[in-house]
Amino acid sequence: MGRLMLGTETCLKRTAQSADTLRRKAMHTGTQQVEIGVESTTQAGLALQQIIRTSEEAGDMVTQIATTATEQAATTAEINRNIDSIARTVAENAEAANQSSMTLDEISSFAADLTQLVGHFKLREGDAGNRTTPQNPRRH
Repeated sequence: MGRLMLGTETCLKRTAQSADTLRRKAMHTGTQQVEIGVESTTQAGLALQQIIRTSEEAGDMVTQIATTATEQAATTAEINRNIDSIARTVAENAEAANQSSMTLDEISSFAADLTQLVGHFKLREGDAGNRTTPQNPRRH
């Protein structure tokens, strides 16, 4: 019986040592897995922060583009109004030039008629200051 007890005791010690070894390995493995999980979570958090920063930058760019597009639209509208004003001024100037041309044509015609009428009068030599009666007066 002494040997049986000694054998049982040895067996129990070995079982306890094996259980302790298994428990230590399990704890070590579990700790490593937790550390890997923490590292993965940290990396995922950093990646999400970068995504958020990039999204905010993209949002800022979109806002700047929208603001610039609005400013450009306003500038384009102003340019169009100026072009319309210039076109009206050019049309008015063209009309005024046309009126001036017609007036000059009338004046030229009157001058030609006047030259023709004056051509019917003759002055005596030496009597430059006196008028004479027309030699062949014609009325129009």
